[in-house]
Order: sequence, then structure tokens, then C-alpha cells
Amino acid sequence: MEDHIHILCDLHPALVLADFMRDVKSNSSTWIKSVGTFHEFKGWADGYAAFTYSWKDKDMIVNYIKNQQEHHKKETFE
Repeated sequence: MEDHIHILCDLHPALVLADFMRDVKSNSSTWIKSVGTFHEFKGWADGYAAFTYSWKDKDMIVNYIKNQQEHHKKETFE
């Protein structure tokens, strides 16, 4: 998607979500800017959304992420 990404991960309980997201956003921002492919990228938004999931729902979530372009044709991100 042009304006957001979805990440599915299994975060160890000892890790702090806020620290994980800070590192993901910081490191990916540095990489994106160094590659020079995404000329309109100004940086990530200040916030993020995080959700827990049941292991039995993993395949459903993976399919949602794979098909998010189709999903967002029907329902906007906003």
C-alpha cells in the first residue's frame, strides 16, 4: 500500500513493543532514504497500531496481508 504497511511478527514477551517499533521505523527509514527509490518518503507517522492474535488465526492474517490491496479497494484505510 502507498500509505501504510502491515507486519506480522511473533514478539517474545521479554521485548517491549514500543522499542521494537522504534527500531523498525528508525532502521527502515534510514534504509528507505539511502536506497533513493521512494522519493516521496518523508518518514513514518508518529504512531502505529498493534494487535494481538491467536495462533489459529495466523493463516487468515497472512492472507489478509497478502490481499490488502483488494481489501482497500472496498474499504479505505482512513
